[in-house]
Amino acid sequence: MISALVGSLRCGEAGWTGGDCLPDPNLELDGQVASQPVRFLGIEGATSLKAEIVGKMPTLNTAAHFRQARTILQELGGAEALKQELIYSGYVDGETSQLTLSDKPLNIFAILSSGKMSQSNTMEEQDALGHFKDKFMICRNKHEHDINWDNPDVKYISMASMARRH
Repeated sequence: MISALVGSLRCGEAGWTGGDCLPDPNLELDGQVASQPVRFLGIEGATSLKAEIVGKMPTLNTAAHFRQARTILQELGGAEALKQELIYSGYVDGETSQLTLSDKPLNIFAILSSGKMSQSNTMEEQDALGHFKDKFMICRNKHEHDINWDNPDVKYISMASMARRH
């Protein structure tokens, strides 16, 4: 308990989570489980779950890799720690636990699924889903991202489509 309290002093106000702080799911104060931040410093100074997993597993593209990544995530606090990191990063609203719909960080799929924005070039395909159209949504990448799906140029790597027909 002392190390958790010291960790929370280092991380700022009680209850603050993010960057180099993650909630300790085992911290108990007066018999109550508290969500107090604890110090997180991982491989090569990693201060996030993402950095820690990338540091331990630079390649993540097989079923065995995903099993290993899931094991590492469980060791680092599991789903609750991941949720706290997504809240800190701005992808999840801490009060509602819903995906954020802002432009920073941009999650175009959350914005599309919320109805806040639509893609006119998918309406016909959406209707083709029949009775599944209310449960699933057709989304498209930008045309320039689709045509550069296999372009090795650095300017396309982070935004190009994953495959020719994905």
